[in-house]
Amino acid sequence: MTNNFFSASEQIRKDIYERIKQVTSQVRHHKLKDIINQRNRTSSFLKGTISYFIHEGVGGKFPKKDKIEFATGIEILCSSGAIFDNAIDGHKERNGETTFLEEYGIWMQIAASQYVLHHGLKMLFPFLNTYTQRFSHMYSIDDAVVGMVGMDIERSKNLQGQLRTIEQSNGRFAEVPLVMAATTGTDDEYVIEKVSRYGFHLGTALGIYEEVRDMLGKHGRRRASEIEGGRFAIPLHISNELGYFNAEDYVGEVISDAKYSEMMQKIITSGALRETQGITTRYFDQAEEALRVAVEAGCFDNLNSLRTSVSSEFENIITQVEEKYGE
Repeated sequence: MTNNFFSASEQIRKDIYERIKQVTSQVRHHKLKDIINQRNRTSSFLKGTISYFIHEGVGGKFPKKDKIEFATGIEILCSSGAIFDNAIDGHKERNGETTFLEEYGIWMQIAASQYVLHHGLKMLFPFLNTYTQRFSHMYSIDDAVVGMVGMDIERSKNLQGQLRTIEQSNGRFAEVPLVMAATTGTDDEYVIEKVSRYGFHLGTALGIYEEVRDMLGKHGRRRASEIEGGRFAIPLHISNELGYFNAEDYVGEVISDAKYSEMMQKIITSGALRETQGITTRYFDQAEEALRVAVEAGCFDNLNSLRTSVSSEFENIITQVEEKYGE
């Protein structure tokens, strides 16, 4: 059994990256190319790699070249969301690199997002015969965009509202490519539905995890940058609803080091970080349950090791922040 998803998938991710570099080298506008290359350099290629495994796990028989081509198309398609997120949230940095938002402006970010969305679909079209004939109703990226609006443009009013927007955005954005991948290996509706559930719950769990990482400054940019930009995070909702502070005192405000320390102390005291971890675990559990019956055992072990890797890292960063800001 694989204990680390990233070790098990290292060669696959390298192959995807090399193919993406080939594709991106053909982009004729240098500003678009810069933005797309920045995304490629800092991506872990999760959705493409998971799609590669899903194809094999449901009985797909593509040769390796086609599996890499399909996984690359998935990655290019999904990068549209990350690039669009830079524009909406005003991210000038991502994982320690410039996003070119400041250099090239917001509209070039949006143009790059549109470019990779449509180019990714063009790469995927040859593989999607079963999907388009029988499962195209599951293409719910439109719902994911509505979720992004709820998360990044409008504010969720409470914890349940925040969870719904993460489900709609991150959950749907993970669900769609994995369903596409499954249809390249099977047309079994039961299997497709289980892969759909796996992607939805996995994407939601990872969305919550990434929200906490941003709050703690683990994205190579200023800590709590999205909170300062006006976006709630689940730990804030939990602490707010428990009466430990008024989240509006932090959301949309410049948070000084002293104010950040105060905020984190209250979040830890309220138990909100551990409750957030518990919510993430429940989504992971539902993803694992669906995956177990959808794919063969070797694929399950490879993919479920992602949950193990992320859960271990989540525990580490929570422990570190408790030691730093706890009583």
